[in-house]
Amino acid sequence: MGIIEKDGGEFQPICDDCGIALCWTISEREYLIIKEYWDTWKCNLCGGGVGSITKYLEKLALDS
Repeated sequence: MGIIEKDGGEFQPICDDCGIALCWTISEREYLIIKEYWDTWKCNLCGGGVGSITKYLEKLALDS
């Protein structure tokens, strides 16, 4: 579902499946570094706990 841009240059990811918002915001820099991850972010319930940023970065490292 993407991102909601908040005041002050912060972003709040929205689950790509259920639409729930992440309970904290991320900086614009954090968003832009791995935009693809945040644009399709899934909460723990929808992602089955496997959508963590650590696992995403590990996958990127293996694919390159």
